[in-house]
Amino acid sequence: MLCLAACAGTPTPPAAQPSERARRESIDRIAKDYWDLVMRSDPRYATAIGDRRFDQELEDLSPAAREATRRELLSIVDRLTSFDPASLSVAERLNRDVLALTITTDLQSEACEYELWRVDHLNGLQSSLPELATLHSTDTLERATALVARYQQVPRLIDQHIKNLSEGLRRGLVAPEINVRRVIEQIDKLITYDPSPFLPRFDKTFAQDVPDAKEREKVFEELVRAVRALVDTSLVRYREFLKRAVLPEARKKVGVDALAIGAACYLAEIERHTGRRMTPGEVHALGLSEVGRIKAEMTALAQKIFPGPKKLTLKEANERLDKDPAQRFKTRGELRRFAEATVARALAALPKAFSVLPKAPIEVKPLEAFREEESPAAYYYQAPSDGSRPAYYYLNTFAPEERALYDQEALAFHEAVPGHHLQIALAQELSAVPEFRKQLGQTAFVEGWALYAERLAKELGLYSSDTSDFGRLGYELWRAQRLVVDTGLHAMGWTREQAITFMKDGSTTAEIEVVNEVDRYITWPGQALAYKIGELEIRRMRKKAEVALGGRFDLKAFHAQVLSGGALPLAIVEKRLDTWIDAQLATNTPDGATRP
Repeated sequence: MLCLAACAGTPTPPAAQPSERARRESIDRIAKDYWDLVMRSDPRYATAIGDRRFDQELEDLSPAAREATRRELLSIVDRLTSFDPASLSVAERLNRDVLALTITTDLQSEACEYELWRVDHLNGLQSSLPELATLHSTDTLERATALVARYQQVPRLIDQHIKNLSEGLRRGLVAPEINVRRVIEQIDKLITYDPSPFLPRFDKTFAQDVPDAKEREKVFEELVRAVRALVDTSLVRYREFLKRAVLPEARKKVGVDALAIGAACYLAEIERHTGRRMTPGEVHALGLSEVGRIKAEMTALAQKIFPGPKKLTLKEANERLDKDPAQRFKTRGELRRFAEATVARALAALPKAFSVLPKAPIEVKPLEAFREEESPAAYYYQAPSDGSRPAYYYLNTFAPEERALYDQEALAFHEAVPGHHLQIALAQELSAVPEFRKQLGQTAFVEGWALYAERLAKELGLYSSDTSDFGRLGYELWRAQRLVVDTGLHAMGWTREQAITFMKDGSTTAEIEVVNEVDRYITWPGQALAYKIGELEIRRMRKKAEVALGGRFDLKAFHAQVLSGGALPLAIVEKRLDTWIDAQLATNTPDGATRP
């Protein structure tokens, strides 16, 4: 990467330059080879985004497969560095730099050796494999039988996972006890469900190209047998391994710094997720500063919500809201309908701030029962490129009476629009860019944009009340607290209980969500830092453009520029914005960006 940057201005003799066509085909070929590698390595992800080439396959978790992938990635980086930057077009140079940075930062995470110790209650095999029943379409006989073939590979996949964890135990690498206990509890529940979460719905959409009803039933019965004989048996074997071998050795200290590789791992994850080389101490201090600022704003707004001679503390305001029956949902259906109405209202308001809107539809989808209790309040699942299903705003409707109404609007604006769905769907719909730029991206951009969108929704007048705006600030506080808690857990020796107590202080977030969130930070070191750091960077860039352009600043044009390249590293986004600002000043007219 240093070579890529340092050599940027070195000219190449004309005789050494390849033809325009050869250059473009070479850059495109490298990008395509990388994307094919991603799809082969993660066939379930390929299915989820609409690439059906690997629908009969599951990933290979063996050390040999990991090493082969690593060698291919290093080979791709070598091929990228063979180009003289001066011989490349602007678009080619952008693709090369983004791809090289993506691979380099991903390879840095090898310092964590997650495959040897991570037991993940959020995205582990016991949680992610049942998603195939939803994400792997069974609308044709071919796709239904492909799902059978996949389930027949589950024993191999789980055995590989067990073997990797066994090697980790041998080397003294093991997961925190809380994660192991959560996964065991998940499996205990998962294998008791009837019908199994691994089974798709058997209705008119199943193998619909088979006209004979009895033939369709036979195919479905084959699927049932595969689930019972292979999937359930393998999950039981995994559960018993966790109980017998992992749980007795699981660590009480939850932070990654409890491991010998912890310090190097955490620094790598900070850079991978935020795009910045910051020490844990620097991140921690930034978090404390942001927490103080946001609490002051919340306290001021609380006085407006609860006027009177007595000035309420933030804790008192939270307690009043928590005790207000009007701020609580009574049923799951009520919570879902509120989310649907909020998303619809936001969709209608998008043209006020965006000149290009996504074509892909989005649907509010309750989280499945087998994983709802341990899951976050909500998350986004993008639509596949083949249009076989919409994007999902997955909503956790578990214990609706514990979920505050005033939190729900900011949550929807983050996960759906103008947050994740707007940004990710627009990236997927880009033309003339490599596939990896449509589908992948820096965490700080993706999550920073979604947090930026929560505040943007206020500018668009989307919050229905001051209490909902108070909820927005509560969610912003939550993201600032993450900077303190994540670094506390993984670099400063914090306990799980210490993190939960800190998160509850002044937060509007329900206790059930606080506990789940802290356990998420324990499982995914560094990921939670991306939200606030990314949002601060995007807001800083916007302020920079506003100051530079003055009355010529156009919000739609700014948003078009930021979103027009996909989820690029924020340092590259800023360079593109600087070029755009210079062009606006040169032409003296506001102008929207066009897609590359």
